[in-house]
Amino acid sequence: MEIKLTISAEQLTEGIKFYGETRADEKVVERINELDDILWDVCVDIDNLRVNLIDRPEASAKDILKAIDKLQRNINRTLPCLD
Repeated sequence: MEIKLTISAEQLTEGIKFYGETRADEKVVERINELDDILWDVCVDIDNLRVNLIDRPEASAKDILKAIDKLQRNINRTLPCLD
Protein backbone atom coordinates (compact mmCIF):
# COMPACT_ATOMS: atom_id res chain seq x y z
CA MET A 1 0.00 0.00 0.00
CA GLU A 2 1.27 3.43 -0.90
CA ILE A 3 0.65 6.27 1.51
CA LYS A 4 0.87 9.82 0.26
CA LEU A 5 1.45 12.72 2.60
CA THR A 6 1.21 16.44 2.05
CA ILE A 7 4.30 18.13 3.39
CA SER A 8 5.40 21.74 3.37
CA ALA A 9 8.78 23.20 2.53
CA GLU A 10 9.06 24.31 6.15
CA GLN A 11 8.63 20.72 7.28
CA LEU A 12 11.26 19.52 4.80
CA THR A 13 13.81 22.06 6.01
CA GLU A 14 12.92 21.97 9.69
CA GLY A 15 16.06 21.79 11.81
CA ILE A 16 18.39 22.54 8.91
CA LYS A 17 20.67 25.18 10.34
CA PHE A 18 24.14 25.56 11.77
CA TYR A 19 24.31 24.42 15.36
CA GLY A 20 28.05 24.69 15.96
CA GLU A 21 28.02 21.27 17.58
CA THR A 22 29.58 18.40 15.64
CA ARG A 23 26.88 15.74 16.12
CA ALA A 24 23.99 18.13 15.49
CA ASP A 25 25.69 19.52 12.39
CA GLU A 26 26.34 15.96 11.13
CA LYS A 27 22.59 15.35 11.37
CA VAL A 28 22.03 18.50 9.29
CA VAL A 29 24.40 17.14 6.63
CA GLU A 30 22.49 13.84 6.60
CA ARG A 31 19.19 15.70 6.23
CA ILE A 32 20.53 17.81 3.36
CA ASN A 33 21.77 14.65 1.62
CA GLU A 34 18.30 13.10 2.00
CA LEU A 35 16.76 16.21 0.47
CA ASP A 36 19.28 16.03 -2.35
CA ASP A 37 18.09 12.51 -3.16
CA ILE A 38 14.43 13.53 -3.07
CA LEU A 39 14.92 16.65 -5.18
CA TRP A 40 17.01 14.72 -7.70
CA ASP A 41 14.23 12.14 -8.10
CA VAL A 42 11.62 14.87 -8.53
CA CYS A 43 13.70 16.67 -11.15
CA VAL A 44 14.31 13.45 -13.08
CA ASP A 45 10.60 12.58 -13.04
CA ILE A 46 9.62 16.07 -14.23
CA ASP A 47 12.25 16.04 -16.96
CA ASN A 48 11.09 12.63 -18.17
CA LEU A 49 7.57 14.02 -18.43
CA ARG A 50 8.91 17.04 -20.34
CA VAL A 51 10.73 14.79 -22.83
CA ASN A 52 7.59 12.72 -23.39
CA LEU A 53 5.49 15.81 -24.07
CA ILE A 54 7.80 17.78 -26.37
CA ASP A 55 6.12 16.76 -29.65
CA ARG A 56 2.56 16.40 -28.35
CA PRO A 57 0.06 18.65 -30.15
CA GLU A 58 -2.55 18.75 -27.36
CA ALA A 59 -3.13 22.06 -25.61
CA SER A 60 -2.94 20.37 -22.22
CA ALA A 61 0.49 18.95 -23.07
CA LYS A 62 1.64 22.44 -24.01
CA ASP A 63 0.26 23.78 -20.72
CA ILE A 64 2.22 21.15 -18.81
CA LEU A 65 5.37 22.04 -20.75
CA LYS A 66 4.88 25.72 -19.88
CA ALA A 67 4.52 24.83 -16.21
CA ILE A 68 7.67 22.67 -16.36
CA ASP A 69 9.58 25.48 -18.09
CA LYS A 70 8.48 27.89 -15.36
CA LEU A 71 9.58 25.42 -12.66
CA GLN A 72 12.97 24.95 -14.32
CA ARG A 73 13.45 28.74 -14.62
CA ASN A 74 12.63 29.16 -10.94
CA ILE A 75 15.08 26.42 -9.99
CA ASN A 76 17.78 27.98 -12.16
CA ARG A 77 17.18 31.38 -10.56
CA THR A 78 17.92 29.93 -7.12
CA LEU A 79 21.16 28.20 -8.13
CA PRO A 80 23.46 31.25 -7.79
CA CYS A 81 22.53 31.54 -4.12
CA LEU A 82 23.52 27.90 -3.60
CA ASP A 83 27.07 28.37 -4.96
